[in-house]
This record gives sequence, structure tokens and C-alpha cells, in this order.
Amino acid sequence: MPPTPKNNTKPQKKKGRTPAHQNQFAWTHNPKSKTTERILASPIMHVCKRCNEKLEWRKQYRKYKPRTQPGMCNGCKKRNVKSAYHTICGSCTTESVSFETTKTAKSTSITEKEEILRVCAVCVKEVALPDPVEEGDDADYIDAMSKLKLREKRALERKIVKQEEEAAAAAKNNKNKNPSKSAGDDNDSKIEDGEGKNFEDDDNSDDGYDDPFLKAIGGSILTGEAYQKKLLEHHQQEKQSGRNTSM
Repeated sequence: MPPTPKNNTKPQKKKGRTPAHQNQFAWTHNPKSKTTERILASPIMHVCKRCNEKLEWRKQYRKYKPRTQPGMCNGCKKRNVKSAYHTICGSCTTESVSFETTKTAKSTSITEKEEILRVCAVCVKEVALPDPVEEGDDADYIDAMSKLKLREKRALERKIVKQEEEAAAAAKNNKNKNPSKSAGDDNDSKIEDGEGKNFEDDDNSDDGYDDPFLKAIGGSILTGEAYQKKLLEHHQQEKQSGRNTSM
């Protein structure tokens, strides 16, 4: 008979005891360090949940080492990676773009919402968490909409769609109302032609224009012999009118 194999398994120790050496005080940052202040203020963006926890741990215990110069992206092979521990740049994290179309109750217009999904810039395996700014805006919008009634929600959606349509129509009208350069050139040429005309041409062209000064002198402006002849006729008319009144 073959010999029976020996049992080489060692007995496991019980883990009921606490560690022999424990930290009495928690580790704290140097309050006067400018580098630590800059590291704690730097945002963590375009990473997944697990990588976010790792980077937060590094920040908490001063294991985070910021970059001194941009690194090379593994996707586009360009030196545009500015965040520490990132392996790809921000533009390469974009995975796909999808559009969501929503129709309102009494409107045929469609509003498009662009949703960008990003890959984690550290591990390049999981979907990245949304940015803090975008997440805050979405949370505020959802919170505000949750407090409204169904009729109020639909009324608000119709109002938003109407404002977008009015803004688009106003922009289109402003483009159509802009004067062209050719029209401006034609107006300039007309003004130049008008400046070169004489008074006689203006009188002939403006027939029927009631000028009080011309009415007072009895017609158009005269010069030279025509002016003297007009004065004599006016003087003779005054004499005849004086004789008629005396009789």
C-alpha cells in the first residue's frame, strides 16, 4: 500500500486580539505647506469610483505626487496629460455620444440633450464618474422638478421650448435685417450725385414742394437781370394797388 500523504496544513491563529501597536493620534497635514494646500485643492476628474477612492487616499495621507510637466497620452501619443496618475488625456476619455429626444404634450418641437460618457483616465476600464459641476447642476434640476406637480412640469417644459424657438427666430431675423454693402454703396452714390446739382435743377426736380421763403418772394430764387425785372414788376403792382385804393 502506498503511504498516506501527510497533512501539511498549519493551524490558523485566532484573530481575536487587537494589534500590539496602535496609533494614538491621527496623521495630520502640515498646515503651513503650500504644496499640500495646492494638492488638496486640485479636483479629481474623469476617473471611476475605485480610482477616485485611491486618489483621495493619496491626498489624505500625503502620498499624492503632482506632475511637474505634461505626460504622454497612451491614446493619441501627445504630451497633453496634465493630471497626475492619468494615462490618457481628456479628449481620449470620451467614449460615445448619445442624443435623447423628448416631445412635449402640445408641441411638435424636439429638444436634444447631449450625454457624453467618459472612460476612466487612470485604469481605462470603467466608466468615469460625472464631473462635480455637472453633477451639482443635474441634482439641483432634479430636486427642483421633483417638487412640482405634473401640470407644472409640463407647463415649464413648454415654456422652455417656446423660449428656445423665440431665440432662434430672433437670431434668424437679425441676420436677415443686416444691410448689405451694395445697398450702402448705392446710397453713397446717390448722396454724391445730389451734392453736385445746381439750385435750378433742385427747383425743377422738386415741383410742388411748398417752401415758405419761395412763397414770400413770389417764386424761385432769381439773380441778375431777372431779379431786377421781378422787382420792377412788383413795384408797379404796388403803385396800381395804391391808385385803386385812393379812387
